[in-house]
Amino acid sequence: MTLLDELKNYFFPALVLAGLAGILWFVLKQWRKVAEVYPCLQPCYGNRCYFRSGIIAGANINGFLIIGADLRGVYFSSLFPLSLFAPPLMIPWEELTGVEHKGILSRSVELTFARMEDIRNEIPGRLADKLEEASGGVWHFERADRSVTTGRD
Repeated sequence: MTLLDELKNYFFPALVLAGLAGILWFVLKQWRKVAEVYPCLQPCYGNRCYFRSGIIAGANINGFLIIGADLRGVYFSSLFPLSLFAPPLMIPWEELTGVEHKGILSRSVELTFARMEDIRNEIPGRLADKLEEASGGVWHFERADRSVTTGRD
């Protein structure tokens, strides 16, 4: 077997891996922009929830999201291999606002970061409840009006 034949065996897997890395790099581009403004310089000292889903910095991170909270703020990170392209974020409580949206079967909370207001962020309502509790009363999100969403008074 020649060197050229040997290289052919590795070409396709290498091409697939390079393509996936390129896609992840592109999809997580906004996340990296947010990380420039909200870098996580110290580890999160509070509780963390692993294998969560949400939309952070416009990227839909299903099952790969890590969310934590302590008295400083909210910590967002991702599991490997996404963590190679998405550095951890730390959003101070005073720069975080949330608005609850209710659907037929579920509810979610749209998060806004004060210095990055145009970037979409959304987490499940139960997770927002945990963040509110972990903030020690510092942070609260705006609750949806039940009569408006259900059509009942």
